Amino acid sequence: MNTPLSQHPDPPASTADATVSGGLNRLTIVHLLVVGIAIGAVIAAFASVERRDAISLSQTAEADAWTGMRIVEQGASAAEDYEALARQHFDAAVARARPGQRMAERIGVWLAERGQFGLATPYLLQGLRQSPGYDLALTAASAASAVGDSAATTEAYTMAIQLRPDSPLAYNNLAYHYAVRGVRLPEAERLVQRALQLVAPGSLEASSYWDTLAWVLYKQGRFAEAWQAMANVDPLFFSDPVVVDHLRAIEDALRGPPMIAPEFEGFRPEED
Repeated sequence: MNTPLSQHPDPPASTADATVSGGLNRLTIVHLLVVGIAIGAVIAAFASVERRDAISLSQTAEADAWTGMRIVEQGASAAEDYEALARQHFDAAVARARPGQRMAERIGVWLAERGQFGLATPYLLQGLRQSPGYDLALTAASAASAVGDSAATTEAYTMAIQLRPDSPLAYNNLAYHYAVRGVRLPEAERLVQRALQLVAPGSLEASSYWDTLAWVLYKQGRFAEAWQAMANVDPLFFSDPVVVDHLRAIEDALRGPPMIAPEFEGFRPEED
């Protein structure tokens, strides 16, 4: 097919012009390649520095954590206000750590294992918020409860329920936490009822939850119902002074003679 002359592209002005144009194109390509290689080398150098910095920060974080632990182990012999000094190093370790190091969690667990619950609680909560885990939530709740940090205890047990909604332990413990403080009692009743639904009837675990329910009902002034709940507690639990205290409080509230059921006889401690 013939192509109309008007559709042909204009030829270059001369052969020399075409050669120069092609040469410039080739030089431009080579130049761009050289520049690209140079930029790549710079980026790689910066990346290498960043990696070295990250490793350096990671090692510094470990050193800070180790220093804080040593201060805690030495206690008052390290410094009069050793807890504040240890906290400075722990905070620095958390700030410098890489996300994968889970530094706050590690510090919190280490402190909790040594009974340093006041120091441990904020790090356990921070670690829990960053990397939620059921066991970590229970550890954080226990540490917070030990030092009377109600808000932290509630947060940790609530997260434990969210993480494992089929586990009765967290429901019961949060209910008991509310009962001891006399707060949010209707919610506490719902929580412990849920725990009882999830546990095998008649088990020792269920007995613990029946005691919680009895205490929740007692705190609401429902003494007869509290006694009925307490009647479901296995007699073995009446070797626990806390359970016995609950039972006595319910008896006193009922304003009658002692109501120890026959199966409880022999498990009640002698009067002082």
